Amino acid sequence: MVPIRQRILLALPFAMAAAFALVGGLTTPDPRGYGTHEQLGLAPCGLRETLGFPCPTCGVTTSLSHSVRGEVAAAWGTQPLGLLLLPAALALCVAAVRRHRRGEDLLAAAAGVRPRVWGVVAAVVVTCWLLGM
Repeated sequence: MVPIRQRILLALPFAMAAAFALVGGLTTPDPRGYGTHEQLGLAPCGLRETLGFPCPTCGVTTSLSHSVRGEVAAAWGTQPLGLLLLPAALALCVAAVRRHRRGEDLLAAAAGVRPRVWGVVAAVVVTCWLLGM
């Protein structure tokens, strides 16, 4: 019998991928290139509102909304990070299933990957922000 912790850890990437697809599908890309998240009842970007320049993640929801519609160029041009979210979540699903089928402890596997993943995410976010994407 598979422990409940293992089942939850196996389900998390699928829930994340479903959430990204759902958010992208339920929103319409804002023509400004940012602010699509406001359609979900969220507040406007505080950094943009107070200081007049975007935060590192501005445009991610807009880009995600473009990407689920197959508008790859628009998604990339808006915010590359948003274009990468769904494929990254799907890749995580495949990795989790493969590790589970090999009998690996998913929590131990995730602990070893986490620092590298956060480093890559931070580098992508900062690079996109500095390039003005």
